[in-house]
Amino acid sequence: MAVRGARPVGRWVWWGVALLAVPAALAAVGVLVVDGSPVAGPSRHAAAPGADGGAVAGLTTVAAAPGARPTPADHGPAAEHTRIAAALADRPIPFAADSAELTEPATVAVQEVARLLSALPDAPVLVEGHAADTPGGLETARLLSERRADVVAGALEAAGVAGDRIATRGHAAERPLDTVARSRRVEISIR
Repeated sequence: MAVRGARPVGRWVWWGVALLAVPAALAAVGVLVVDGSPVAGPSRHAAAPGADGGAVAGLTTVAAAPGARPTPADHGPAAEHTRIAAALADRPIPFAADSAELTEPATVAVQEVARLLSALPDAPVLVEGHAADTPGGLETARLLSERRADVVAGALEAAGVAGDRIATRGHAAERPLDTVARSRRVEISIR
């Protein structure tokens, strides 16, 4: 027979266990936040260069604890989006100086990107061209970066990516990397 007003000790033990287990469980789960919206309209060129702030803006991840078991969040569309976004970030398409022609290695890279994009057939794609400082100045660099983006977009279409998914943008020499050679590139992201 229970005494009126007495509190069972077992309930407090469970609350204590829960308070310890929740932070550990949260540390073992990956978190993805992707901010952005598709670029729509008759032109592939986005209206406001640099408006999105990067290839995959707002990407935040928390690594799973060693030995953690996969959860349903590790699979499915969000996980596939995360995996492909990370793979695209590691695959800029390089170009030779003052050229918008795809080299053989760049063509292979574009085909690999098209294969990755086929896993997300409805995801909008942003193709951003870049140039290093060019002798012709800012306008020449802008036109070259746009041509590079258009060439890669055309190659993606030829490899099976639907053209209505693709938006392009040229950044001229606005976002240089650590070397001139690495600055001559096209970056592809999903939004």
